[in-house]
Amino acid sequence: MKRIILVVLLVIIIAFGIATYDSILNKNEMAASPDAKEENSSWTITEYGSAGEEQMMSFSIEGNVDGLVIVDGGYENVEGDVNNILEVIKKHNNVVDTWVVTHLDADHAGVFLNIMKNHPEVTIKNVYTENIPELEKCKASTPWEVDWSTYEDFVRFGTENENIKSLSEGDIIEDVIGLNLEVLWSYYEWVDTYSSNILNNGALIFKLSGNEESILFFADVQDEKVGNELIRKHQDKLKADYVQIGHHGNNSMPDEIYDMINPKVAFIPAPNWIFENPNKVAWYTAEKIRNLLTEKGVTVYSDKDCPISVTMK
Repeated sequence: MKRIILVVLLVIIIAFGIATYDSILNKNEMAASPDAKEENSSWTITEYGSAGEEQMMSFSIEGNVDGLVIVDGGYENVEGDVNNILEVIKKHNNVVDTWVVTHLDADHAGVFLNIMKNHPEVTIKNVYTENIPELEKCKASTPWEVDWSTYEDFVRFGTENENIKSLSEGDIIEDVIGLNLEVLWSYYEWVDTYSSNILNNGALIFKLSGNEESILFFADVQDEKVGNELIRKHQDKLKADYVQIGHHGNNSMPDEIYDMINPKVAFIPAPNWIFENPNKVAWYTAEKIRNLLTEKGVTVYSDKDCPISVTMK
């Protein structure tokens, strides 16, 4: 009888041990499972200023858990612009989840091209850009431009890489490291008819929305007519907590659009010769926009503050 009891107890102990081991194993597997991974609940937006005195635009967006988004980046052959982006990419094991190239000017698309050409260790999962206008149309709308190598290089890479996609107005990408990306503007035939500099005025205007807050990027759009068209078509979508001001502050957005955005922080990617405008050049309107926004209680950053980071929820 005692022997039977001992056998029964031994079986119970073994069964309990197996169950405990399975439980621990299952917990460990769950912890390692990608499906169980915690999602981002906040994002660090960093603006990088010009490494020289050129106007350019460069942003990174990092999730608090994981993931990296780059917006534009600066010039291909300016070492500081390239290094700013390479350093943040290295922090993410040389992986960029999404790179948004708002349009194909050298001060926006250049760093992307440098990394594509010279850094095979970097993986870029998704690349989004504007609907690209035809080169001959671009040349006709900006006859003063003589160097189209950035445009041509990017188009060549675009035909060779299926992960480079053009976005149109109304397109939505629902999970960009946990953010919702919505396109409010991209090049289409309207731009040919109603504006000059169609590469700038056909650039992506897009909004990235988190759980509670959002950022609106105007890229290099610079025409008041585009601003009025945005108000007509997307007035209910313009509100944002953070905003990048178009064309380095040298734009003609109608003043009322800033009331509709009603941001708490504005980024003006402009060096001091634009932002402070000591020579009072009429085209440099960044100072006017800064004054307009600061009077509304908006915090305004320019290149002199960079690198500057804010946290978006």
